[in-house]
Amino acid sequence: MKQDGNSGSMRFSSRERYIQLYYSPDYISTLTINSAGITAFPVTKLLNLVTLNFSYNNIRNLPDLTSFSPNLQYLYLVENPLYLSETESERKLNSNVINKLPTTLKDLAIGGTFYGSIPINLIANRFPNLITLNLNRGGGAYFHPDSDDLNGYIPNVTNTCE
Repeated sequence: MKQDGNSGSMRFSSRERYIQLYYSPDYISTLTINSAGITAFPVTKLLNLVTLNFSYNNIRNLPDLTSFSPNLQYLYLVENPLYLSETESERKLNSNVINKLPTTLKDLAIGGTFYGSIPINLIANRFPNLITLNLNRGGGAYFHPDSDDLNGYIPNVTNTCE
C-alpha cells in the first residue's frame, strides 16, 4: 500500500505470485491448493500423485492429466471456469475433456466447471473404478440440457459408483 504524495489517497497494488516447491515430485502423492487464484497447472509430471484438489481456482485450460498424473485416483476441480477454455472443443464436458483424465479415477468432483449437457455414457465408458461422482453446483457454471428439451439426464455410471 502506498500513499500518493500530498493527496492523502491510498493506492493498493498486487502482483502475481509464483509458487515454487522445492520438493522432489517423485514423493508428492497429494496436492491441495484451493481458492488461491491458480490459473494453470504446474509444468511437471507427478507420477505418484493420487489426490489432486484445485477446487475454487481460475483454471480455464485442462492439461492432459493422463500424462501429468497417470495414477490419479481423486480429482477435485469444483468451480473452475473450464467452460472458458482456449480450445473451443473443450468448453463442454465431452470426450475431448474426459479423455484427458486418467481411467484410474475413483472420485471425480467437477461441479461448477461446465455448462451444457453431459453425454449419457461419457462417464461410465471412461472410469470403470469410479466410486463417487460429484456434479454438485454451489456456484459457477451448471450442467443443463443443450436444447429446449427440458428432460435433463444424469449420466450413466458403472456399478462401482455409490
